[in-house]
Amino acid sequence: LGTAVKHTIEFAEYVIEPIDANKQTPLDLALQQYKAYIDNRPPHSIIVQKKLLKLVYCLGSFLRGNSSAQTHFVRINGPSILAQALSRAASTTMTSTTGDDDTVYHRMMADKLLNLASDIVVDYGSPLRHDSNDPMQQRVDATIVQAWTSPVLCKAIDGALQSGLPNPAIVLHTVQS
Repeated sequence: LGTAVKHTIEFAEYVIEPIDANKQTPLDLALQQYKAYIDNRPPHSIIVQKKLLKLVYCLGSFLRGNSSAQTHFVRINGPSILAQALSRAASTTMTSTTGDDDTVYHRMMADKLLNLASDIVVDYGSPLRHDSNDPMQQRVDATIVQAWTSPVLCKAIDGALQSGLPNPAIVLHTVQS
């Protein structure tokens, strides 16, 4: 799904369209699946780790440049779930006894999550977005930025730094955003 949305912009509007009787959207389902995997605390197999990385790619494709999807993502507590994933990656690395492969996976996950947060915050800092004089859109923008710069996410970034997980250049870019 992520590749379809990323490469075919016409699909972007469908990520928040209900697709079942429960009115769940593709974005809801992708986040639920991601959360189900990260809630399963034991170390993940390589297959599950790859799936989680693909889910982050999918979420990023759904969210980047798509303010409607970003608004929906905030409504369903997405940034907090990603902060939880970042915190778990950091804490798992600090207590890991499984070796380098596990650390590489957690570093990749931290980098992807930080890149996603940074891209969204930078998108909202873009001068192109501030052309709108619509107060409703300005409130929506402020809500999205607030969710992506919350104390929970900042604490998760700090924990990742303490664990030595993310690429320092990515963290610097995220903090500067």
